[in-house]
Amino acid sequence: MNNSNIHTDKELFARIALGDGNAYSQIFRHYFEPLRSNAFKLLKSEFWAEEIVQEVFLQLWARREQLADVETPASYLYR
Repeated sequence: MNNSNIHTDKELFARIALGDGNAYSQIFRHYFEPLRSNAFKLLKSEFWAEEIVQEVFLQLWARREQLADVETPASYLYR
């Protein structure tokens, strides 16, 4: 991942921390499929891969106030 992606993602995370639903949608659209694919490799189940990734995004929104301090958004999501 290059620095411009990290910078953009950090900006989006900061906007999400302020409650910006459009920024959340951008992160969702950008990361849903790569996260789902990664989860599928680990779980070998399409159903559970999607469930896990949906939970990741639910928790992302639920804990959005903490996102402004995240230095590497992609790592945060994959963790």
